[in-house]
Amino acid sequence: MFLLLTFSLSFYGSIELAKERDISFIDYPVQCLVVNNDGDCYLIGYWHSKVTKVSAEGKFLYQIQGRFGQGPGEFGKPTNALIMNHGQTLLIIDSHGKMVLFNEKTGEFIKTVSKRDPANLFLKYDETHFLLMFNINPSDHLFKILNLDGEMVHSWFPQKIYDDLYKKDVWTRRYAACLGPDKELYFQEGSYPEILLFEKDKDFFKTIKLKWPKYYREPPEKAFNPKHRFNKKKIQEYFNSYTQLKNFFYISDKYILIVWYIYKPYEISMDLYNIKDNQLLIKDFVPKGEIVTVHSNSIYVLEEVEDDELDSDSDLILRTYLLKEK
Repeated sequence: MFLLLTFSLSFYGSIELAKERDISFIDYPVQCLVVNNDGDCYLIGYWHSKVTKVSAEGKFLYQIQGRFGQGPGEFGKPTNALIMNHGQTLLIIDSHGKMVLFNEKTGEFIKTVSKRDPANLFLKYDETHFLLMFNINPSDHLFKILNLDGEMVHSWFPQKIYDDLYKKDVWTRRYAACLGPDKELYFQEGSYPEILLFEKDKDFFKTIKLKWPKYYREPPEKAFNPKHRFNKKKIQEYFNSYTQLKNFFYISDKYILIVWYIYKPYEISMDLYNIKDNQLLIKDFVPKGEIVTVHSNSIYVLEEVEDDELDSDSDLILRTYLLKEK
């Protein structure tokens, strides 16, 4: 069924729900979503060590199974994937920092780029390089640029001097980051309404303040107890107890889309900023779903719909929203 939802912005344009696909043939929980230039999607399953490619129309294309090994083409618990070489190759990164390169069209193994590079985040830098960030300690970060042979071609070590701004030690699910058109790095950790701007080879940063989302809930006073770090239920209860900046993306080459995780009354909400002048253009837009990614001027959202009455498997719905300017 085709739906159309428009959220009007008098000074900007609209967000429209343009396409909806049922991809319930995916038989594992999806933790991450990646999209290529053709609108094909890669659904990354951390716990099942799978990456499935689905066409723009929602048809199965191929699946890569990690198998948790150290052999050619093997990986365990994938956390991200980057589309490189002008859409020719797919770089899959697992939880231990192993990076494996595949043919983007066929899913065939090409080579292992690195067996272990346990960075805190991975971002595409250009078509043949990617950026890694390492948390050296609570005060410092290390940034490295690697090529597709796993060789470091550049690095810099800016000091992270903002520890005194953070009043609570909040354990985060992940770091949020994106690269701007001029390769500037926008970075965030914790649940604080701000983004840090790092520039290449500079040892200082700029802080960009954000507006609080609706239904904002402060982090708990007590930090998460490390003894529960393998208890999925305890972990989820902790993350559900406060609002997190889940992720953000550059969109249409001039705006940043902020994605907040708000457990109640909904899963996520979105804010749109013109980040150059820190102007809030849209606030508290709530899509259907939780897993989000962006490509060009499109927003992709994945929703898992449970059917308690029939006691059957969940339905998986992939939606595409278009960001249209006047």
